[in-house]
Amino acid sequence: MVVKKIISLLAIFVLVIIFATLGQLASGNVIIYFNEYKISFSLVFFIAGWLLSLIVLTLSWKIVRGTLAIPSSIAVFFTKRKQLKIDKMFNQALINYFAGNYLKSSKLAARLAKLKTTSERQNLFLMLAIDSAIKYNNIALVNKLIDTITESVDSDINCAQKIIKAKAATLNQQYLHAITQLKDVLLTDSKNVAAYQLLLENYIYNNDQENAKECINWLKKRKVMPLFLNEFYQRFGVLN
Repeated sequence: MVVKKIISLLAIFVLVIIFATLGQLASGNVIIYFNEYKISFSLVFFIAGWLLSLIVLTLSWKIVRGTLAIPSSIAVFFTKRKQLKIDKMFNQALINYFAGNYLKSSKLAARLAKLKTTSERQNLFLMLAIDSAIKYNNIALVNKLIDTITESVDSDINCAQKIIKAKAATLNQQYLHAITQLKDVLLTDSKNVAAYQLLLENYIYNNDQENAKECINWLKKRKVMPLFLNEFYQRFGVLN
């Protein structure tokens, strides 16, 4: 892009030099006949007019291109604005979760899971909503969240359903079954943060320190806070 601009500027510069040289070598007037009219003006004026026309045409084209690009710029602006709003809500949900305000966290995460975003993020919001409701000790709210969120998650419903089944297995202390479900999710979507978060929980409860460490390292590498870090510390001690 930069090279093209430099070449264009050099071409204009060369043209200016050529026309200026012609103006010095061929002094006199340019005569244009239009029907019975005769127009006469100097060659220098003709060159200046040609260059001015070129500049006006270039500027006009840039203005037209800029005007045509406005709708896409507006779309990008609103997309970024929506993304910032989602990130702010998610941060607030996490703050409430770690502060022990599980009811607020579950409600915020449930709202987030209903928004149209990537499959990975929907599943993460889904899991946070369910886990917050579980920690709030409200099974009715958990069931309501599962029903409501499952209906609204469109991106990858199979992954969402498997995560819900894995969470149900975790609640019933069927940790190996939950791990199997989550590994199936990762075969479909190897970067699913929600699956890794829930996998970490099940490895901890299944006393599998080595795999739990791998989950923590995977999450930290992607700058994601592991939700079950405190449970890991309580069971295995501080991570080296």
